Amino acid sequence: MALALRRHLRDHVTWGDAELLFPNVTGTGLLYPFYWYGRVRRPALAAAGVDYFKPHSLRHFYAASLLSQGVAVPEVSAWLGHSSVSFTER
Repeated sequence: MALALRRHLRDHVTWGDAELLFPNVTGTGLLYPFYWYGRVRRPALAAAGVDYFKPHSLRHFYAASLLSQGVAVPEVSAWLGHSSVSFTER
């Protein structure tokens, strides 16, 4: 994923004061949900052969990957912005 983001930043500029990574189709502003889901997300899922996927699942995958690599729970908890380590452990 980091490689894909580096390539995107190399090939496309960010937009606006917020430095958006993925502006709308004209490159002039925010991505609207109808565009994102219809033109970006659904085609990407179809190409990957995935029927259904919740973006929040990436958070869980990220946390589980860090923990499986031996990153300490308090560190993972801080990176995820959790209010307590016990929340991360649950």
